[in-house]
Amino acid sequence: MNQSDAWLGMMMDAIFARTNYAEEDWMVIISSDHAGSGYGHGSNIPEHREVPLIIWGADSPGTIWPAPDAVDIVPTALHHMGVEVRPEWGLDGRAVGLEPTGPPDAELGVNLVFNGDAELERGYWPSGQDASIPGWTDNGTLTTWEYGAPTYMLMDDPGPSDRGLNYFGGGTSASSMYQDIDLSAIQSDIQNGNITYSLTAFIGGYSTQDDRMEVLIEFFDSSGNLLHSGGIGPLYADDRNNTTGIFLRADIGEVPQSTAYVRVTLNAYLSYGMNDAYADDVSLVLERGTV
Repeated sequence: MNQSDAWLGMMMDAIFARTNYAEEDWMVIISSDHAGSGYGHGSNIPEHREVPLIIWGADSPGTIWPAPDAVDIVPTALHHMGVEVRPEWGLDGRAVGLEPTGPPDAELGVNLVFNGDAELERGYWPSGQDASIPGWTDNGTLTTWEYGAPTYMLMDDPGPSDRGLNYFGGGTSASSMYQDIDLSAIQSDIQNGNITYSLTAFIGGYSTQDDRMEVLIEFFDSSGNLLHSGGIGPLYADDRNNTTGIFLRADIGEVPQSTAYVRVTLNAYLSYGMNDAYADDVSLVLERGTV
């Protein structure tokens, strides 16, 4: 680390010493090809998956949200150099650091789940690939799969009528992921009472296998105390008539008046083989009314 820092310092000194530096527009991007622990890497754990990404000269300094990926480096560099990325290139990633970013403020009457439709990043045909899922704390093998792979979810299997390209798949093992949603922007509405929640999602699995998805919801106060919990699923093979597909399920309830944030969790339970627990269009809407 010390040696890398010294080399970086030499490079930055050379940039600052340029005769026309004041008229130039430089960007320096620092990252690594992988993380690790001890002397090893390659496991599907946060210590091996999370790498630094520092962009000096970004248009908007500060934390990038949702967390960027290493594949964002190329689109970001090309954007800085004025190169328009063409769809036919098939590049992964997005240009980041261009504008202030952060989780959207909570509102009544809108879906509060970020990337609940699995469309923010490209999907894969089911395999050992384990893509990180933007907006979710994803420390396991849950990933995004693309509709259309044989013996998995096809475009005409039961599911959302307006589905996109991707859905959530369990991956290679039992796994879970979650996201915490800050409700401070609507705190006064919640404290006044009579706010209900509607949690919906399409969940299911493959044929006669009992790989199954569950969506949980938990409401917490500002001290992290659990106030209320609920959820939908899991959906076993018998519950879907041994049919491959995902089916709409819902949980409706009242939001506790001292709620500060809410956690939505996807649990993918494995029966055997690849984890064919599926989900799509995860949604949480808060609005005025009574159950």
